[in-house]
Amino acid sequence: MQSFTLWYVIGLFLKYLLSHRSISRLIKTFKFRMKKTNTSVIVRIATVPSVFGLQLAGQPALLRNAGIPTIWVSSPPEKWTEWPDDILVSDRYEVILKRQIAPYADLLALWQLIRFFKKQKPAIVHTHSPKAGLLGMLAAWFCRVPVRIHTLAGTPLSTATGIKKKLLFWAEWATAKCSTETRVSAPSLLRWGIGQGFLAPEKSIVLLRGSSNGIDLEQFNPNRFSKEDKQSLLLHHKIPEGATIWLFVGRLVAEKGMVEILAAFQMLQTQYENQVLVCIGPLEKERDPIEDECENYLKTNPSIFHIPWSNEIPLWMAAATALVHPSYREGFPNVLLEAGAMNCPVLVSSIDGNTDLISEETFGYLFPVKSSDALLSCMERFLQDAVVVKQAKSKKLYQYIHQHFDRKVIHQEILRMYNKRLLQLWEDYNRHSNS
Repeated sequence: MQSFTLWYVIGLFLKYLLSHRSISRLIKTFKFRMKKTNTSVIVRIATVPSVFGLQLAGQPALLRNAGIPTIWVSSPPEKWTEWPDDILVSDRYEVILKRQIAPYADLLALWQLIRFFKKQKPAIVHTHSPKAGLLGMLAAWFCRVPVRIHTLAGTPLSTATGIKKKLLFWAEWATAKCSTETRVSAPSLLRWGIGQGFLAPEKSIVLLRGSSNGIDLEQFNPNRFSKEDKQSLLLHHKIPEGATIWLFVGRLVAEKGMVEILAAFQMLQTQYENQVLVCIGPLEKERDPIEDECENYLKTNPSIFHIPWSNEIPLWMAAATALVHPSYREGFPNVLLEAGAMNCPVLVSSIDGNTDLISEETFGYLFPVKSSDALLSCMERFLQDAVVVKQAKSKKLYQYIHQHFDRKVIHQEILRMYNKRLLQLWEDYNRHSNS
């Protein structure tokens, strides 16, 4: 509670600072102002380095091959959060960014980022994830970095309450206020952010149809795997042949709907035989953990298979009967793009983000969020539907994803926007030099 209160007081002060024009003009002339901008360097910041290899997979190689110097900033790696191989060691810079609220560590990280920006003088700072966004945008604004982009791909504000909600609102407001552009991953998230009052419509956009990175259609290709590949996977994990395999992919925490899926599966097993639940993802203890009773059920039910990490997600999606995604909040969920590209039927909670991609009558199955009974009913409806109905929904989703979310197309759009911003900066620099 002390951490919440301290950050809330700091937030009120910074909100006044950001809103007061005379103080803003004073800071522009402060000693940390950028004396000369390096008109070609981009800095990308995320709270944990695995973001660059998962949510932003392929973008490090994209920018390097395009000849755009890029420095990737994140926390030192921990378990499940390693740096991706396609980021050179010389292109990395580490700052301790705590995912939880930690005022003293956050202020230290902010100071380190300011000093780093002062030294590098980047043309563009582009942030991802809430903590990296807040500190990165504050530091970039303070240093007057000319182009400050934040990608909003979901926010805990949507499910927060009390003083935490006020604090998170201030954090999102300050992040957006300090940015020159906010890229929102989903149309519904853009509408919600504008309605909440922390996003400015004139500088907030959605890239194409949504998603921050699209989907690798070569990796997530159902034709890659044979019947023998799927059988071998199930045999290795001792999953009985002919079982109905419900697949969950993500962090095993409460806000991802783990309580609901475990409760629904428990009830489903009493009515249907040969049911299997495969949960792929880390069981987190620090942030929003599931209760001990749920964790014990997860570990002791012989029909539930928990896999903390897997590099065979496409194969699992090819082998699964359906993907279940009961999350409480989302930006634009990559896991639905992946499942859809693999022709895997999807059952999803009817929340913003999910509904940007899945609609009941065309692409998949929807159920009300935070309701294990509603999820159970949806799972039963799926089992009772004719095979041709399920295949029709999966085929339409597959075609829609191939048409609008090919990673190659989205990467070219990202590159085009970066080149446009860099060209504008170069023209401004030449114009001021000649005047």
